[in-house]
Amino acid sequence: MVPCAASTACSSRAWQLLTPAPAHAFSGLLLVLLGLLLSLPIPFTNYLFGFQLLLFALALLERDGALMLFNWVAALVAIAFFGFSSGQLVGYTVDLFQRWF
Repeated sequence: MVPCAASTACSSRAWQLLTPAPAHAFSGLLLVLLGLLLSLPIPFTNYLFGFQLLLFALALLERDGALMLFNWVAALVAIAFFGFSSGQLVGYTVDLFQRWF
C-alpha cells in the first residue's frame, strides 16, 4: 500500500489538463471574486464561500481537475446568485467603471 493513499483517494489525476496557466488565472479570478463576496455583509453566506475557498485550495494542492471543474461551476453559480441578487456587487462594479471612464 502506498503511503498517503487515503489523502489522494478522492483526487483524480486523470484530469490534469485543467491545471495549466490559463486555468490558474481563471481560478485566481474566481478566488478574488469569492473573497470579495466573503467580505460583503450578505447573511448566511460565509460558510458557503469559505468552503468553496477550501475546496479550491485542495484542488490546487492535489492538482485535481475534476474537483477544480466542480469548483468553477459552483463558484460561478454562487457569484451569479449571491453577487447579483444582493445588488452590492453590481453597485461596486458600476461605481468602479464610472471612476475609470
